[in-house]
Amino acid sequence: MHRRMNLQTALRKRLKRFRKRLQRLQEHATAENIHDFRIACREVLACYPLLKTIGPAKRWQPFLKDALDALNRLRDLQQMQEHLLQQKLLHSSVVLSTIEKPIEKATRHWLHYAPSLRTAEFLRAIAATEKSLKPGNSVSGNLQD
Repeated sequence: MHRRMNLQTALRKRLKRFRKRLQRLQEHATAENIHDFRIACREVLACYPLLKTIGPAKRWQPFLKDALDALNRLRDLQQMQEHLLQQKLLHSSVVLSTIEKPIEKATRHWLHYAPSLRTAEFLRAIAATEKSLKPGNSVSGNLQD
């Protein structure tokens, strides 16, 4: 039997996926985990207009925007490096030596910002939003079909 998903359930799943991807990124800042986290951030931010009507989304939205800003340059450089190495337009040592320092700088920028996604303020705000989406919550009850 096919179960129809309501909006409340869809938003909960998005936030759960976001948390998982954040945890993976915090454990290992690989190119794949950065990419996945950026997608999850964008998905959650796309839901912001709905989420702010039922929970404390205003408290965590700036954290996500800043996280994306901190990761954008790093991801762009990683993709550029990968593309140049695959295309073999330049010798790999030239590519690596040219992009190495900017990648290190972008990585430092991300590592400087990353702890803010572990702060009690951010984690409480996300948890409160998730709690507001639990079935039977009167605040989010209007999101059901």
